[in-house]
Amino acid sequence: MIITLGAGEGDQALDTLQLQSLDFTGGAGRVAIDLSSSTLRDLAVKMGAGDVDVDRSGHWQQDLTAVIQGGIGSTSLQLPKDVGVRVEVRKGLGDLKTNGLIKNGDVYTNQAYG
Repeated sequence: MIITLGAGEGDQALDTLQLQSLDFTGGAGRVAIDLSSSTLRDLAVKMGAGDVDVDRSGHWQQDLTAVIQGGIGSTSLQLPKDVGVRVEVRKGLGDLKTNGLIKNGDVYTNQAYG
């Protein structure tokens, strides 16, 4: 699925869809993407300016490869605690808050990883 949003706010409730991949591009605004129960394997999110919130906290049936590019604004990612998670971060300006993740250089993992 490909979604392009110019400017504005959007709540994308995609958690019940049987998606294999999602390519989301947002210009400016606030976007929430609910993928909590999806079967997604590939995720690409690109946000120009604004806030993006991606919920992938539900039960995972397979690996997920995701690339999330935030511009000016905040990016929030909800992940399950019982599934091993490895996140590579390349950030510019702004703060980075990682609740429950362990930092090793530009890589963050949770307790279940490995």
